[in-house]
Amino acid sequence: MGYRIALSRSAVKELDSLPPKIHDKIIDRVRQLKENPPLFGAEKLTGIDAYKLRVWELSNHL
Repeated sequence: MGYRIALSRSAVKELDSLPPKIHDKIIDRVRQLKENPPLFGAEKLTGIDAYKLRVWELSNHL
């Protein structure tokens, strides 16, 4: 079973402003997440049918 991935406008804008290497790493993780959130370290959000995912601490890589 696949999941639908929805990004807010602000998330898309922020992703688009990242260096290509970082952008691509995040997009790869999001694509993995689409297949099975719990297997890729996603955390289920309370009260809604949604997950969150932290790829890594971005401030350490800029």
